[in-house]
Amino acid sequence: MIRYVYDWSEVEAGESVRAEKERPAVIVLAVSRKEDAVVVRVAPITHRQPDDMSRAVEVPSLTKMRLGLDGERSWIVLDHANEFLWPGPDLRPVPGREPPTIYYGPLPPALFDQVRTKLLALLRVGRVRGLIR
Repeated sequence: MIRYVYDWSEVEAGESVRAEKERPAVIVLAVSRKEDAVVVRVAPITHRQPDDMSRAVEVPSLTKMRLGLDGERSWIVLDHANEFLWPGPDLRPVPGREPPTIYYGPLPPALFDQVRTKLLALLRVGRVRGLIR
């Protein structure tokens, strides 16, 4: 899990709506391309409970505590993603960490398995929107 300026921008009724916010995000995919370029796809973590739980995974409170996140309920949103060349200009240091780092820490394997399973199901039915930055 990293700290990232996540872009929720969408096109609605022909108008672009830009909404960026610095937040924790989960790296759900990393692909090596030619010339040592790595493309990373990240899913945002939000406090807003999704209407459709088939598109999100809740982050357990013990995991949030171990990673240094707040005590509010949070979800990893899987049907919206940002892609960028690693490392990108939108990575940010985790507040309060010394030495400075963009890395909160890893998700537990069982939680990452849940994320992967749901994400693959959403990809199969074409329900994942992405923004290439």
